[in-house]
Amino acid sequence: MDTNYNRIKVSDLETNNPDQILITNSKGELEFNNINKIVPPNSNPVSATQSGIVDNTPLQELGGKDKLINRVRIGIGEGTGTGNTVLGKQALQNSTTGSHNTAVGEEALAMNTSGSENTAYGNWALRSNTTGSYNDAFGEHALTSNIDGIANIAVGNGSLNSNETSSYNVAIGCSSMGTLINGLGQSVAVGSFSMSDATATDKNVAIGTYALRYNSVGYSNTALGHSSLTANTTGHSNNAFGNYSLISLTTGVDNTAMGKFAGRYVTTGNSNIYIGAEGTQEDATVSGIVNIGNKILSNGNNLVSVPYQTNALIEADSTGKAVATKEYVASKLNSNNEQIEVSSSQIISSDWSGKTILFTANCTITVPALLSANFIFNGITLPGVNITWSITAPHTWLFGTPSVTAEKQIFTFTKRGNTNSILLLGV
Repeated sequence: MDTNYNRIKVSDLETNNPDQILITNSKGELEFNNINKIVPPNSNPVSATQSGIVDNTPLQELGGKDKLINRVRIGIGEGTGTGNTVLGKQALQNSTTGSHNTAVGEEALAMNTSGSENTAYGNWALRSNTTGSYNDAFGEHALTSNIDGIANIAVGNGSLNSNETSSYNVAIGCSSMGTLINGLGQSVAVGSFSMSDATATDKNVAIGTYALRYNSVGYSNTALGHSSLTANTTGHSNNAFGNYSLISLTTGVDNTAMGKFAGRYVTTGNSNIYIGAEGTQEDATVSGIVNIGNKILSNGNNLVSVPYQTNALIEADSTGKAVATKEYVASKLNSNNEQIEVSSSQIISSDWSGKTILFTANCTITVPALLSANFIFNGITLPGVNITWSITAPHTWLFGTPSVTAEKQIFTFTKRGNTNSILLLGV
């Protein structure tokens, strides 16, 4: 035996015949055979009906069937539907005819039978869905209870978690619309816990954390801002724009508030409008209030008050009315009742309008070419005083040229509207 090259040399073997292997024959004898003639055991190629190239399914499974790797399913799910994608334990496990579904996560779309074109990402996402289609759920327990609701979008842990039959909803944020069960749907909730207590409602829009949080059955509400309309339960057709706007409203209807804390005290009142104004605690149950910046107020009796005025001529009284100040009224009355004494001939002055003119000496009074529309004054001639009248075109006397106005007369001089006709009455 030559061991210089780590081999065993057997005498009397054939030379120039390499690639021989020692095997046993049918007689129990050892003999040499060419290695290339050895036939391997039967082995089928991978196919849709064959487990794989290794005949030990629990250890290795390759081929055309769904696979379980550490109890996580990868494949297309059950049923005859097409275009499905599955990744997760028991995901899409009950599907029959549903197609084009994507289920990623433990028990995602687990109960789906015929629902199609659904997307579920997250443990238990769309778990109870059976026939609902066109739903998208992203997050653990998103749309978990949905059965046949369609075209819903849920993004966030527990978003639309309890929904069963409501459709066309959009919920983005942790627990947004988390307790909604049914209703016509078509609501939008964006923000953690927005509309989180809704049960049977529709056509609401809630944008902001806690917006419309406790709304249960109220419908057609719009809340934009942190905690806006957060306490509302059954109120409907309300609009709140701004953080904490209409924050205390519970059952009120048709209210509108714009601005931070706008209308914060209203609870059950209806048809109120608050713009940049919080209001007062007395507003809780009142209806029909209009409050603009606490500057212009209108209560339920349709009385308008303007409590803060820069114009000293106008102020608000206790009934809510906007009234002229007594000083302003007195000044106008004094002005209107002012007397002017005339002791010489002259042209009628615009200052005479609305006043009483006392003529104290004989004179000639001339009507000027220009007088304002509806110009008027009252005249009195004292004892022994006579007035002669003269007129300038385009004005004319409506009743003809008057005679001299004698003493102790009371008369009225007026211009007819915007015409050129002059009337002298009482003489």
